[in-house]
Order: sequence, then structure tokens, then C-alpha cells
Amino acid sequence: MDANSTAEARRPPHVAMLVTPGMGHLIPLAELAKRLAARHGVTATLITFASTASAPQRAFLASLPPAIASLSLPPVDLSDLGPGATIETLMSEECARLVPALTGVLSALRETTRLVAYVADLFGADSFDAAVAAGVPRRYLFHPGNLHGLMIMLHLPELDVSMPGEFRDLAEPVRLPGCVPIPGPDVMSGLQDKSDPCYRWMVHHARLYRESEAILVNSFDAVEPDAARVLTHPEPGRPPVYNIGPLIRADANDEPRAACLDWLDRQPPKSVIFVSFGSGGSLPTEHMRELALGLELTGQRFLWAVRSPSDEGTVNANYYDAESKKDPMAYLPEGFVERTKDIGLLVPSWAPQTEVLAHEATGGFLVHCGWNSVLESLVHGVPMVAWPLFAEQRQNAVMLSEGVRAAMRVPATKRKEEIAAAVREVMTGQGKGAEVRAKVAALQKAAKEALLEGGAATTALDEVISHHPRAVQYTLLENFTLVKSPSNSKAKSCSRLFAVTADTVVLADGGATHGKVGVVDGHAVGTCRCCVSKTWWKAQVVSPMSGHHRLSATMWVSVEVTQNDLRSMRPVHLDFSPKGFQPADTEGIIHRHLSEQFPTTDYLTAPVI
Repeated sequence: MDANSTAEARRPPHVAMLVTPGMGHLIPLAELAKRLAARHGVTATLITFASTASAPQRAFLASLPPAIASLSLPPVDLSDLGPGATIETLMSEECARLVPALTGVLSALRETTRLVAYVADLFGADSFDAAVAAGVPRRYLFHPGNLHGLMIMLHLPELDVSMPGEFRDLAEPVRLPGCVPIPGPDVMSGLQDKSDPCYRWMVHHARLYRESEAILVNSFDAVEPDAARVLTHPEPGRPPVYNIGPLIRADANDEPRAACLDWLDRQPPKSVIFVSFGSGGSLPTEHMRELALGLELTGQRFLWAVRSPSDEGTVNANYYDAESKKDPMAYLPEGFVERTKDIGLLVPSWAPQTEVLAHEATGGFLVHCGWNSVLESLVHGVPMVAWPLFAEQRQNAVMLSEGVRAAMRVPATKRKEEIAAAVREVMTGQGKGAEVRAKVAALQKAAKEALLEGGAATTALDEVISHHPRAVQYTLLENFTLVKSPSNSKAKSCSRLFAVTADTVVLADGGATHGKVGVVDGHAVGTCRCCVSKTWWKAQVVSPMSGHHRLSATMWVSVEVTQNDLRSMRPVHLDFSPKGFQPADTEGIIHRHLSEQFPTTDYLTAPVI
């Protein structure tokens, strides 16, 4: 093995992640990168779009650990799309037009890193073409929303053909396996008008989802258990689905402490309702006024990240830039600020949401139902009042209020009395509010357990690594001759190398009279043969890389491997003697035994040498 190959094998595996616009896309992908680095030694590059190069995004990227790099793709001219183009269309067009540039970026990363996988989020499926062109071995789709949203996308191509008319005009809810029935008008906004290019883009993305090797979802089983049972069950023609959430922003320790947190310090426990519509949402003027008057009616303490309304009534007006366009206080009812100064705090544009939700004074969250915000609320045990705005938020609100019952939804009429009633019930735990608070407490516990060692999310991510292992480069060195055991006269060829960890080699079924030896991740490995009568055959391998070491095996009864003269030498013994065992079962048995005996080990499926 030459010096260059040795150096390549010793470099950590690297993953490239495409982040389409929106902090709700960036934050969970960054948290996924952190988890891969901490648990599996993987480095990552987050690839962003020039259209979202805002100050908050730059600050967030700069705060990431050294194992996670970032770069921005070049700007794209989208002026031909016109002023009426939806956010979904803008993101989709930008991604499609950037495929050549992205191909160059990925090709360069292959030269400078050990690039083993590419991850695109839900609006980036077209970028799989770039990964294929650059020769990236594995391609994954990351869905930052929940399983309900993924289920709709997976069924969208058939719904497009079978469903006449528009979703908004359906007399009956949309019923999909394992999902809460979703009324047609509450289906994600990008699907509400078949004549809009946005709709065709969504169908296009849905078809491409099935080209990924696996789909990673930022959700957890307890919050949508029926959908989890359906989607985690294998289905021909559909990539495996893994629930790896909740992925939320873990900390912001390097940022200066916001003044609103000092205000929260002076409030009683669980007495404040936090009001925020995410990084991209704003209310029509009339709804903003009704919300203010509704909060005043409750007499409840509140912290409101208030943003100026859009004159056109576009609720996603701040998607690309979270800063208020005008002074938001000018749009509040006359005298509101003065009347509520003793119980409320108004923060222009933005508040540190994670820290606010984690504060002991926060007892409720009036939320737009963006999935990132929902997960943050559940992780911190904060019950919700649902006020959805755009994208998939309306169907999230249905799932939360009618399905899991972790939120109360504000009626569509948005009158101040209705707003006040929903806030009071959640904050005081009266009526349906009691059920909401109890359910959120249970989901908080489940969310934390999912992330523990052996928890559902941790296990799911480990399965992604093990079932879809990192790319392996090996160098064929030489053939070697097997040494016959004196006690055996009935030799049969029946074994080959199957899997390798950092310090363990496992042999499995196959066959060759003479074996070949190669190098996987800096370890000399080879095939050998044995007989079915529990008699040892021994193979001795000499390579310039690791010197002399011996592999031994007993086929179908046990496998025992000891690597000599290698770092972290460790023998492993696997019992392969279940009744009725057949050679074809070997792969599943090895995977199961490795995951049981080495649950935190990143093991590889080796190429046939």
C-alpha cells in the first residue's frame, strides 16, 4: 500500500450537506453534523445558498465546532421568475440552477477530504445529480419536518394523478397510512394551487425522494407513533426511513445574554407565554392587532418577539430576512404598550428562542408551528398554542392539536376573545389545557430518552451508519496460501472477509481456494477457508503495512479473530450456531451480533476482495 493510500485511509470520513434557505433547515442539519462528529468521528461541510447569507446565518455558522466547515454557493439570478414566485419555487429553481457549481464544489471536496456521503434537504433533491457527477458514493435525503409531511410527499405523485381538483376544495380530509386526517385546506400551502409552478416543483421533488439511499427525518416516534410504525417498516421501491430527531439547537453559550432573559429572571415560574412566529413569519395587520388585544384580555404575562406586518398580507414576508422592515410598535393598538408594561415585554423582530423556552419562567408558547420550533418546545416541556402561517405549518397544527394533542389551535377567525381563551386554557391548565400540559410533559420525557445511549434516535442514526456504511478504499496486495490443519483431511472453501471495525475483523461465508489480501482503513485483511467440521484452518498474511498477523475461523459455529501487531488489539467471538442456519443468513447475523456487542462501534461492510 503506497503512502498516499495510507494517508487517505487514515483521514476521517467527510459528509457534504446542502442547506436550502431557512434557519429551520440550517439548524437541524448543523445539529446532525455535530452528532455525527461527536459519535462517529465524521467531519462535515455545510453548503449554503448566497440568497440567505444574512448576518444571523453567518454568526450561526461561525459558532460551529472545527469539525464542521461551511461554504456558500455563488449567487443565482432569479429575476426571470417574477415577483409572484413562491418561496418553494425560488428555492427549487436556485438549487436546480446551481447543480453545475455544486458539482465543482463536491469534486473539490473529494480532492481535499475523504468525502463518503452527500446529504440534501427536502428542496434539494435535484442536487443528487451533482453528487452523482462528482462521484460521491452515497446520497441521503434529510427531511427537516415530520413524518406526516414526509408521508404526503411520498404519496404525492399518486395523489397528483388520482385526485381531481384542488386540495382546498376536498369535501373529506386527506387520509394517509398512520397519519391524522388532514382537511384539504390544511395541506401544505405549496400544494394548494395546481396551476402554480410551486405545485409542479413539489411533485418533482417527491419523485426524486425515492432516489436517495435513505431518508433521515427530524422527528421522534412518540410524537407520531402510527406514522413511525408505517414508515419504518420496509416498503419495496421506497428508501428506508429513519427517525433521528429531535435535532434542535443545543446551545448558544458564546452569544451575549439577551436582555429579555434578565426580564424572565424576574418572573414567577411558568407564568409567561412566549409569542413568536419564527424567523420568517409575520402577521397581517388586523391579526396583529387582535393578538395584542387578546394577550391583554388574558392578564397573562407575555414575551412577544414582535415584527412589523406586511402591507400585502404576505405571512412569509420575512423568510429570507428576519429583521422587521418597519417599526413594529407603530402597528400595535393605541395605548397597548403602556397598558401592558407591567406584565409584558415586547422585543423587536427576534428573541433567543431556545433560551427563552428553556427558562423556568416560560409556561407556554404561542407558535407558528414551524417544526423546528415545535421540537424545541417539546424538548423543553412547553405546551403550545398553535397559530400556523404558511408552508406545512397548518398540517403540523392539525397533527399537534387533533392527533398528539400537545397544542390548542387558535380558531381561523382569529378574534381577540378566541385568542385569549386558548392562551388561558394552556397557561392555567383548565379544560383541554390540562390534557395538553400532561401530553407535552410525556413527550418531553420521550424526546430526552430518544437521544440517550440506546435510545430510538441514537439507535436509528447508528443503523444509518452501519447499514449504509462509509465508503472503503482498499489496495490489493497479494495472494496467500492457506495452511492445512493436520487433523483435517476434508477441506472445503467456505469463508471470506465480511466486515471490519477499527480493531475487529469478522469472517463470513463465501469461498475461494486461495484468498486475497487487501487493506481496509489501514488494516491488512484477507480471505481464508475452513471446513465444516470445526477444524481450524489458519491463514498467515504478511504485508508491508502491518507486518505479520493471523486470522482464524470456525465456519457456522463460531468466528474468532485476533489481530496481532495492530493497535487496539481485541478478539471477538460470535456464536453462529442457531438451528437451521444457512450461509445466506450470514449478513443479518453478523449485523445483529455486531450491533449487540459493539453498539457504539462504527463498523463497515467491506468490499469483496
